[in-house]
Amino acid sequence: MSVDRFGASILERALKERHCIGNHSYGYNDSSKPSKWKIRYEIGKADDLLKEYVVESRLFRSPYGASNATVDQIVEEFGYRKVMWNADTLDWKEQYKQDKSIQHAIDQTIDRNISIVLARTPMRIPQTIP
Repeated sequence: MSVDRFGASILERALKERHCIGNHSYGYNDSSKPSKWKIRYEIGKADDLLKEYVVESRLFRSPYGASNATVDQIVEEFGYRKVMWNADTLDWKEQYKQDKSIQHAIDQTIDRNISIVLARTPMRIPQTIP
């Protein structure tokens, strides 16, 4: 099993730009509800695809941020560390569409040393940040 040509080029670019690549599961399902077998399958299938790209930081974020003790145990079995976000653009909400989601993210991160921003759509960050 391997990442298709299009996906591989995105992953290679992300590595070149020094981004961390993590596992988000193979299917985009609420990982706190399926059986242990299904959770293990979803994480394992993505792990197989990402093996050559996830080398140093083995990070996992469950879809929707949904988790429970079973998910945490399986994530640990695969050698991943669970990460979550501390700023949400809310770009899926109508009132935050377009540039408002960017400002919303900036407002949440401006006084922090480290931020992990959850964004569902690609964002074009302004050249100057207040």
